[in-house]
Amino acid sequence: MNQHRQSECGNLLSLSIVVQYQHHEPHAVAGTALSFDLAAEAEALMREPSWQAGHNAKTLVKHPDFRVVLIVLKAGARMHEHSTDQCVTLYDALHDAGGALALRDAGYYTIDALRIEAGRRAWGAELGPDETPLEAGLAYAVKMDKASHFIGREALLRQQGEGLRKRLLLFTFDDETAFPWGGEPIAMNGQGVGELTSAGYSRKHGRAVAMGYARSDRVLSDAELLAARYEVDIAGERFAVTPHLKPA
Repeated sequence: MNQHRQSECGNLLSLSIVVQYQHHEPHAVAGTALSFDLAAEAEALMREPSWQAGHNAKTLVKHPDFRVVLIVLKAGARMHEHSTDQCVTLYDALHDAGGALALRDAGYYTIDALRIEAGRRAWGAELGPDETPLEAGLAYAVKMDKASHFIGREALLRQQGEGLRKRLLLFTFDDETAFPWGGEPIAMNGQGVGELTSAGYSRKHGRAVAMGYARSDRVLSDAELLAARYEVDIAGERFAVTPHLKPA
């Protein structure tokens, strides 16, 4: 289930609903009625002084056997439910609560397009054993000076000092009719540097959006990456794309 929601606070929201069971027998509470005002709860949560997107949550329903928790994120939306017993109940409750927000079901292509549009990396696409957090633009998520040792710390410090020769970029297609599927070759100033890792159509931008890595034998600076000319080859036809280091 996906929806973009422009709040009165001026933020583009994603509402994540999580069911937390207190016991290991969710079937015991199957059919329990759920009721909450999704829009009002999200707005109230965002107005709390401690609110930070993705770092704050609010309990919507507190039951002796389970809790329903709201987490407000940035673009996109996702629902987590760890047992099939409560899926229909939760689905119906969300649709009832989301009626005023024009909530609609969406397919996986929509989910993926919203993820790409928001710059969210996915395991198996932008993230894997061959990429580091620095290359993926996730340095902010790594605490190098944490008290406990973690595997890969020395390699990341070395890479941080030497500079990056592989960088993840976000792209918007200049031609509104172009439609990549992912895996298409990327040319930087006429030279092949990688391929698209993810692609989808953005209704926000009215064109295709994508992500992909640029690789080089020298350090790639932000200025160089953004100043370069990029093209993506779709079935033998090259389409110009505009690079971004952050979501456009």
